Amino acid sequence: LGSAERQQRAINDAATQVKIEDARLDWSKRLARLFLEENYAAYWSAKKMLALTEAYLRLRDDGVISILHKRREAGLLFMSDYLEFLSAFVRAERSQIEFSNNRDQALIRLGYLTNSEIRPFEPVKPVLYAIDSNTPIDIEQLDLKILQARIENIQKTKETENWRGIDSDVNATAFGGPAIPHPSPESMQMGYGGAVGFNFRMPIEIMSVRKNEESRLNSLLISLRADYTHRDQELQHEFRALLSSYQQLAQQIKFQHTRLEAARELIRERHLRLKILDGDVIEKYFQAVNTYYRVAIENVETESEQWKLHIRLRQFLTLLEGKGRDIHPEINLSQLTDPLQQAASFLVRGEKNKAAPKRTSF
Repeated sequence: LGSAERQQRAINDAATQVKIEDARLDWSKRLARLFLEENYAAYWSAKKMLALTEAYLRLRDDGVISILHKRREAGLLFMSDYLEFLSAFVRAERSQIEFSNNRDQALIRLGYLTNSEIRPFEPVKPVLYAIDSNTPIDIEQLDLKILQARIENIQKTKETENWRGIDSDVNATAFGGPAIPHPSPESMQMGYGGAVGFNFRMPIEIMSVRKNEESRLNSLLISLRADYTHRDQELQHEFRALLSSYQQLAQQIKFQHTRLEAARELIRERHLRLKILDGDVIEKYFQAVNTYYRVAIENVETESEQWKLHIRLRQFLTLLEGKGRDIHPEINLSQLTDPLQQAASFLVRGEKNKAAPKRTSF
């Protein structure tokens, strides 16, 4: 290649590299925002599950264990049932430690990402706009941007460089002085002259070299285009897989909400039966409370997983307001903990061997 061509190619390569680095910077900023939200979601879920667990453990602290122990000693409760109730509290204690650690770690990561000291706060879940099956990818991924920049650079090189194999330049020379030869010292003559030269350099092998270089660029261009197509298909598949998981979780949340309502209603029914009907025992009521606590924790976990998938999907999308809100709004913490608080206030009123029989007059 000629010196001018080498220089121009170096300039084009440098400009392409600048474009690639700019794309990487923009993409890093985008991922940083999403990663920050992901840690915010982790903090939200850990804090919410920790509050549920603490409300559940308050039953133990308010004397439920003592009630169960006295019923076991009185022969009103099987040892297996007693141990099962105790193990439920032990599992809750372990979960309390886990959720507390998750909350603290998420808070530390938030402080690191924002380069500031963040104190514990009450997180608020934002509105998550719905994503459906017809939503197309509207953000070009970093891999595709890099490949596209390289393809455009090679295409520009192919279109602008001269592939004929001739390198040329122009020389101009001027001179002055005594004319040579001159007839005698007495009659010296002065002479002036000039010369213009055209140099053409075309070694025998240069045509083959340039042809090979052109073939190399063609092969590289074909390879990069194939890589672009392959990576685009991979990203489309990844997006569709994430979208499928997101939609499955949306259905799972709907199922969890139904289970949560059923568990809440079971506590209410057990409460009424324990107060009114003779023969029902307090263990059934406490079993309903245990079921509600597990379902409530699973509900928060499912909501958290759907939020994180929503964040990952937004690597491919730009969601604007007005596309419709999520069909499953968040259940606030007070609604979740209310059945547990009611159970605590009811169970600690005193020991109950059985509900008082309902008097009937004839």
